[in-house]
Formats: sequence, C-alpha cells, structure tokens
Amino acid sequence: AAMLRCGEVRATFAPAGAPAEPEPAPTPTPTPSATPSATPNATPSGEVGRVDEVLRRYFAIQRELAADQLSRGGPELLAAAEAAGAAPLRAAAATFAAAEGLSAQRVAFQPLSEALRAAVARAGHLPERSVRRFHCPMAFDNAGADWLQEDARTLNPYFGSRMLRCGSQVEVLPATPPPSASPAPSATPAPSATPQPAATPQPAARWTCRMHPQVREPAPGSCPICGMKLVPAATGGPR
Repeated sequence: AAMLRCGEVRATFAPAGAPAEPEPAPTPTPTPSATPSATPNATPSGEVGRVDEVLRRYFAIQRELAADQLSRGGPELLAAAEAAGAAPLRAAAATFAAAEGLSAQRVAFQPLSEALRAAVARAGHLPERSVRRFHCPMAFDNAGADWLQEDARTLNPYFGSRMLRCGSQVEVLPATPPPSASPAPSATPAPSATPQPAATPQPAARWTCRMHPQVREPAPGSCPICGMKLVPAATGGPR
C-alpha cells in the first residue's frame, strides 16, 4: 500500500491471434521551400539593344584613339555591327576592322562615326547611356570631322594628345522613349504661352579664334580649345 501507484505503462501486448497494432507513421519534417532566385537584369533586345552593343564597342575605340593607342577592338565592333543589320554601319565597321596602324584607324573612324550616328538617330539608344556628337573643325586638313562620345569633356580621337581638346559638343542624341511614356493626346488645347520680355543685347566680345570662330573673349590671349593666338573679331572669321 505504501507505493501502490509506483510504475508506468511501457507497452501493451495484444491477445494471442490478434493482429498487431501498427505503429504510428513518423510525422514528416517539412522541407523548406526553395528560395526563388533573383531575376537577372533584362538584356536589351531589339534594334535598340543591338545598336547599343555597337555603341559600347565604339566608345572603347574612341577612348583608345584619343589616348594614342592602336585599337584591337575592330573584330568585336564588326561582329556587333553585323548583328545590328544596317548595311552602311556594317561596311564602315568592316573598313575600320581592316585598317592597319593608328593613322589608318583614325581615317576609318570618321565614316564609322557618321554611319553609327545615322543608326542611333533611327533606332535611338538606351536611356541610361549618354551619346554626344562632337565636331573638330581642324581634322583632316581643316575639312572637319564628327565623332560620338559619352564624356562631356572633349576627347579628340583624330588628334589624340597633339590636340586632345580641339573640338566641341554640338548635340546630344536623344534616347528612344518607351511606348508607355508617350502621353496620350489631349483634346483640350494648351494655353497660350505668356510672352517673355526680350533679352537685353550684350556687347559682342572683341577677340576670337580663326579656327574656332565660336570663341569670344574680351581680351587678347590664346584659344581655350586649340591654343592658337586670338585675333580681333572683325578679322577672325564669321560670327
């Protein structure tokens, strides 16, 4: 009686001939769900993406020529131009890829720049990329030549270190806006613009550069673009 309830049930035996009671199935351990992998950045597709690949190769070559370096990027540029599909661009890229020597590459870079500018004007470019057109009036015996670059500061691929800053930006090529960004036409006419007062004319500067007539300085000195001596504006070329 002192320890009547001391003990516990460890097992229950079934009567002879009775089927054994099945053991309960183990509870399955839940498997952690797979974490979805991050969605990779979308790769540019279509004509804009193909033209952008040409731009990427072109800009690398432009910086090499500006640094007086012989470019080895001709084959990659040609492959990108062939994928872009524009016949003038393919022909210009093939000419550049076949050019041997730094001087020959600089000569071939001019028609390549023109063909690529036409392709970008038609197809546009990715909005995150800056595409600027520059002009050097002294390239190729003062015939002048254009090129494209991303940087805002002049990097002349035709002269390199001899006249690296010769030339200036003449335009920024616009990117192609996405279709959803185009505003729907409004039936309500836009209010007329309030006329602004005319700007007070400023006196013209007195000194300019023969090769860069856009330069106007109030005193004699050197051209900030090419370093040539400034001349009086009356004899320095067209205003």
